[in-house]
Amino acid sequence: MKKKGLIIFLLLLFIAGGSAGFYYYKKSTENHFIGVWEAKKQPFVKETIEISSENEVTMNILSDEENMGYFRTSLIYKHTTLSENKLIVQADKVDAYEIEYRLSKDQLEYMSESELMRMFVDNSIKPYLTDEQIKKYLHIDGDKLLLTVDDSKAINRMLSRTEVDSEDTDLTFSLKKENSVLEISDGSKSKEKMTYTKVVEEPTKKAKRTKETASSKTQESSYEESSESEEELLTAPIRETTESSEEERVYEPNKFAYYFLVLNDREKREAFIEEHVAEEAQAMFKKHLADEPVYESARLEDIYSDERENRQRIYQLVSVNEEVQFILEKNENDKIVAVFGPGWKEKTKEEIKELELFIRVRPTMTLRYFVIYYLIETDKEERKNMINENKEYATKEMQELLLAHAEDEFANFNSGSWHESEMKDGTFAIVINAAEDKPTYIITLNQDSQLTHIYGGNFEKLSQEDWDAVMEKKGKLIGAF
Repeated sequence: MKKKGLIIFLLLLFIAGGSAGFYYYKKSTENHFIGVWEAKKQPFVKETIEISSENEVTMNILSDEENMGYFRTSLIYKHTTLSENKLIVQADKVDAYEIEYRLSKDQLEYMSESELMRMFVDNSIKPYLTDEQIKKYLHIDGDKLLLTVDDSKAINRMLSRTEVDSEDTDLTFSLKKENSVLEISDGSKSKEKMTYTKVVEEPTKKAKRTKETASSKTQESSYEESSESEEELLTAPIRETTESSEEERVYEPNKFAYYFLVLNDREKREAFIEEHVAEEAQAMFKKHLADEPVYESARLEDIYSDERENRQRIYQLVSVNEEVQFILEKNENDKIVAVFGPGWKEKTKEEIKELELFIRVRPTMTLRYFVIYYLIETDKEERKNMINENKEYATKEMQELLLAHAEDEFANFNSGSWHESEMKDGTFAIVINAAEDKPTYIITLNQDSQLTHIYGGNFEKLSQEDWDAVMEKKGKLIGAF
């Protein structure tokens, strides 16, 4: 079936990340900022800012082009400082990130809900959200695929930034031309300003999804009527209530950390062993039934899991309070066969770190390392710090090359994109496009997913013949930054 609408959506989704870093609002009785503001017309998308009478600010990117489908991404901010004709916005705070995508008739006819969700997850949000968060935040309502994220750490991952990107995170909103133009400046040396024109005096009130109202009749019926297996409904929503306990929300890959490192409950540990541990490892696990919890004060939100497969073995890192001390090894049936870490199957810190890097360093993460934290980053010192603090993503030669060009000026990659391709000799390569899909760099990776070559610009040279060969072999447009 045709997937053009979804692909275009995925391409444009991360424009939100590039345009992001917006808006906090504080209540005021006299407020000329209230309304809907629209940016100068752009190809394919429309950017608007909604400032409501309830003092909520929403930055939207919308598309409703023919044959491209409808999508909306929204960043929502609820606290700012309003002073006379200035609205000061803290750019590193986002209260919610929403995505709405309208499914086509073909998609609804030929694909099940679980297939649609899985395709969306695999192509766009899997690197940024845990499976537990996907279950919690993603659902289908009629012909709409909706994602509403209210966890700050998850939002920052989706926006490809750290908890606080810089000390200078305030944006200043000011009104011009008799309050009909909204001008935004970020206080940077570039003095670049964004302008929006008022198109509606006051936005229509939108019903915001909350944990109490997230479950619709559509969602409830999908559980009652669906004949799909539990596995197929991996990304189905969790129907939460205010009474639901934390234990009811614990997600499969986090169960080891929750039951053995956070919670002290022998019965639940025994049930976990029976369900998730391979027979040959059960004796080892039973020795830990009475262990005192290592992170007794931690909560589910403090647990992070990531995994990667290697030769029919799955390695899963277990991070609690941002500490990685345990690595799980699983067999092809997803059963745990070993636990590496203090008190279990001992490994040195170096061995644990080696496994952690194997799990974390993947082509998509190396791509983010180079594009988002190097090309898009404008602070030269931050670039240098990033390279020095993340040596696992590039070979020593490439680290030196990146440092040598850390003070260069680069093209606009905020709305750039990328393609998978290969070199003339068959080596895996990625074509990195600047804005307007202009091929700018070709990078190659080694077997450990580390950056090994950067061709183009002031980096390494590649003959025109070899460059053309890579362009001829490049695949479909994969995604956008």
